[in-house]
Formats: sequence, C-alpha cells, structure tokens
Amino acid sequence: MLLFLVPSSHVLSAAKPPAALRPTPERLHRLIESLGNADYFVRQNAEADLRKIGFDAVEALTAATEHDDMEIATRASRLLYVIRSNWAVPGEPPLVVQLLAEYESQDDGGREARINQLIGLAENQGVPAVCRIIRYERSLPLAKTAAVRLLEATAGETMKPDLAATLKKGLHACRRAPARWLLAALQARQDPQALVAVWTQFAAEEEELLFRQPRDTSVAVVEGLLRFQIAALRKIDRGADAAVSVERLIKLRRGKPAELAELLTWLIAQKDWPATRVVEKRCKAAIDESADLLYLVAEAQACRGDAAAAEQSAGQALTLNPKNDEPSLEMHFQAGVNLEQRGRLDWATKEWERVIHNAPPRSPAGIRTARNLAELFHDLDENQRAAETLSGIEKTFAGRSNEWMLLNEENGDAVALGTLRARMDYYEACHWKARGDRARQRACLDKALALTAQFYDIEVLIECYPISDSPADYHTKIRELIEKRLCELREEVADLGPNPAAAQSCNEFAWLAANTEGDLDEALRLSKRSIELVGQHGAYCDTLAQVYFAKGDYANAVRHQIRAAELLPYNHDVQKHLALFQKKAIEKGIRLENIDTMEKAAPPIENAVPTHDDPF
Repeated sequence: MLLFLVPSSHVLSAAKPPAALRPTPERLHRLIESLGNADYFVRQNAEADLRKIGFDAVEALTAATEHDDMEIATRASRLLYVIRSNWAVPGEPPLVVQLLAEYESQDDGGREARINQLIGLAENQGVPAVCRIIRYERSLPLAKTAAVRLLEATAGETMKPDLAATLKKGLHACRRAPARWLLAALQARQDPQALVAVWTQFAAEEEELLFRQPRDTSVAVVEGLLRFQIAALRKIDRGADAAVSVERLIKLRRGKPAELAELLTWLIAQKDWPATRVVEKRCKAAIDESADLLYLVAEAQACRGDAAAAEQSAGQALTLNPKNDEPSLEMHFQAGVNLEQRGRLDWATKEWERVIHNAPPRSPAGIRTARNLAELFHDLDENQRAAETLSGIEKTFAGRSNEWMLLNEENGDAVALGTLRARMDYYEACHWKARGDRARQRACLDKALALTAQFYDIEVLIECYPISDSPADYHTKIRELIEKRLCELREEVADLGPNPAAAQSCNEFAWLAANTEGDLDEALRLSKRSIELVGQHGAYCDTLAQVYFAKGDYANAVRHQIRAAELLPYNHDVQKHLALFQKKAIEKGIRLENIDTMEKAAPPIENAVPTHDDPF
C-alpha cells in the first residue's frame, strides 16, 4: 500500500547452538565463592565461567553484591554490569538482537518502548527476550510493566502450545511477582474460577503496594492487573464484582480525560457494555468537556444499540472547541484521525468537513485535512467526492505555480501544489474508470502524468501502466518513468541507510515494482526492510503481501494480508486485497487454515513470473 501522506515477515536466524544446561545452585555458589579465592587465577577463572553462564547467574550475582567479602561483592557487581551490557543471547533473530542493542543504556521510557516492540514481533520472536527482562530487569516496575504488556498481548486467545512452553521455560522457578503472574495465568487458563481467585489476590496485593511502596510498582501496572481481573470476572458472569473493580479503575485514574479515554477504549474492545455505563455515569462531568471521551461514549452507545443517543453524543462532541484558530482546528483534525482509525467514518467526515469549511484559505490545517478526507473518500470508492474535496483547496491557488507548502512545522511535513493537482486528477481518472469512460479516464491521467513526471504520484504510474490501447511510444514513456522512479527510490534507500525514514522509500519501491514491473526479489527485500525499520505497520504489511502475490506466492500473500487487515481493519482496499488473495490461494489448492505457518514451510520463490498481465 502506498502511504499518501508521507503500507511482518518471518526473519530467518542463524542456526541455534545446542541449548546449555542451566547451572545448578551448588555450582553457582562455588563459582561465586571462588571470586574471593586467594589465588588470582582461580578468581579469574570463576569470573570467566560466570560470564559464560550469563543471565542464568544474575540472581545469584545480585545476591552476591551484598556479600561480606568485598572482593566477591565488587566482582559480582562488575559481572552484572558486563552481562547486562548485552541483553541478546546467541541464536536470537536479528530483529530481536537489534531491539536489545543498547537496551541497558536507555531510560525507562526507551526500555518500555523496546519491550512493546519485542512483544509485537511476528511469530512471538521477542517473547524469550521479554521473559529475560521480566526475570532480570533491575527496575521492578519495568519488569512488571513487561509482564502486564505480555498478558494483554495474549489475553482473549487460545494459548498456543509453543508460546506456553516458551513462557514456562523463560520464567521457570523465578520468584519475582511479574513472573508469578504469568505462570499463574498459564496454569489457571483451563480453570476460570481459579484464575479469578488468583487474580483477585494479585490485584489486591499490587494495589496495596501502590500506596505502601509506590517505587515498586505503578498505576499502569495496577490498572493492567485490574483489567485482567475484570475480564476474568466477566467470563464467569460475575458482573457485580466486575463493576466494583471498574469503580476501582476509575478511582485509580482520578477522572483524567486521557486516562479515561484509555479505559473506555479498553472496555469497548472487551465489549463490556455494563462497565461503559458505569464510566458514563461516574465521569459525566469530565466526559461532557472532552470530544474524545464523548466520541468513545457515542461508540459504546452505538454498539449497545442506542443509535439516537450515539448521534446525540457525537453531535455534542462536534460542537466542542467552536473557535477557528489553529489549536481548535488541530483538535478537530486529530479527532477525525482518531475516528477514522476506529472505523467511525461518518463522524470523521463531519469533523474534517468542519475543519475545511472553517480554515482560512490556503491554511496548512485546511490542506492537510482535505488530503486526509479525499483519501478516505478514495478508499470508499467515492472518487468524485475525493476529487471535489481537493478541487476546493486547489481553486484557492488558481494561477499559482507548483510551489511547496509547509503543512506541519513540528515534523516538517510539506506538500507541493503540483502533488495536490496530480492527486486530484488521479481521483477523477478513477471515477471515470469506474463508470467505464476510458476517454475521460485517459484525459485525467494525461493531466496527472504531466505533473507526475515532476512530483511522482506513483499511483498515477501504476494506473497508466496497464492501459493497452495506447501507442507504443506512450508505453515506452510509462516504462521509462517507472524505471526512473525505481532508480531514485533505490538511491534514497542507499543514502538513508538504517535510518527509519528509509522505510517509506523502501515501501514505495516495493509497491511500484509489485504493481508494474521491476525486480520482485529486490522489491521483497526492500518491503521486508521497511518493516524491520519501523515495525509492524498496516500499510507496509499490505505492500509485502502485494509483492508476494506478484511473485505467485499466494500463501504468504494471504498470510501478510491478514496481518495488514488486523492492523487496518477499516481500510476497504486492504479488505478487498485480502479477499482477492484468499480466492487465488483457494484456486491453487492452498488450505487457508494452514496459512499461518506457510512462510516457514514454503521455499523461497526464485525468478517467479509476475501474476499481473503485461499489456505490452
């Protein structure tokens, strides 16, 4: 998928060495005592052996830092520093090694971000590393946060045997509270009653700790445990007890809008409609002053079947922040972004139309919002509305050249007027194509193409590529433009190197090559690279699936398109691609239920013939 405003692959790792046996407590004790031996060489050998043992020695070494023998305590502290300087272990996937690089030097925020990325890796590749962090992270609140995030990531699904085994192996015999939470959750999954009892105790203990020793936990950790408890209570129909815990969550968050929004978002995802009523009742004053909260309440009301109340709440949200200054317009723009991401497209449209209507002529807010709204209409196959949305903006620039305009000073987002005009012509072409008017489609594409040569809307090149009833020189021109753009994107990728900014260029190359012509092996490599640089991104996963489809690997096309659909559940193009890929896979005799493991089993496809027709 091409990202208009600016779309995980399985990573092969080196063969893993044979797993070393865990050292016995007796051996660890002997080695640590040897750190204080009178013989220098005995001390050095013991230190070398403990360094080889690595993280399995951390707990014993931590205790040894308080040893009465200063030599032992000093060497234990030094060993802990050395072991923690590299959190990766031999044989781990490259993405895991990359995320763990310099983990120790990060602040708590940076470490938490990397933990979240590890948990989000495909195939549960990062789970062993997260277990290591839960066991050995010096910050107990951060270790607890990692456990809560892991619980959230696995809640509500059937635990796969390999994941359960990984958790058991990684946390075995660990006495830390976050490890006990995960192990208890594993043991009690088959017994909901037992799970509730255990989790009620865990949540109560952690909530008490929050007020007794706040440095050993956090509000977010306690909230995570309460959420898990609420979900468990709902499963066994103990709604009254769940409501009590919801009240505790509200009290814990103290009615702060951002935190209430997070709570409501979670309750909606859990489909816990009684709990949303509790929040609405207890926090009405805060809700009435926040557009984000009002829209979440409206969503909950709509899901409960109360359409009239939902529209009333949404209408109330739209009237908040009535000023037309930049901060107010930005609030309405962002509200539309949030609503689009949640699939509330009708409410998003009203928010963005309000911004466009009230923004000053040629203002960054108006242009940025028009681009978003036009792309939304395009995704809904309402291309005439998409073109009209940009046309309203373009008319304010009548007679002006294709200058660049800054849209967001904070991140440097800018757009060329020529890009807006080319995109508007592209939408018009899509409109006439849907109506079967090839002449008008071609006329709109020719207008866009004249601008595309300078500003490169690659969707225009993709749309021009399959036109078969054109002169040979036209086909040659399109191919030359495609090759020119591929070369430029290749150079951009090389210049940016490991910078995450290179992800967009990698993605554009892969999308253009997969939908026209080019080296599909290179496209596959760059598409995977885009995900390596920025993590799981719906549009990038869509591109990766498209590349696999072009290569004739329908199993992996479906596999990655499923992931794209999970990340972009309300994107119509993504859903259409998924239906197409699934249909093609079935035609080829591929069983869809086996897709999730297909990439590991399928050999790489070399020199595959693209599946799109070559009209030339």
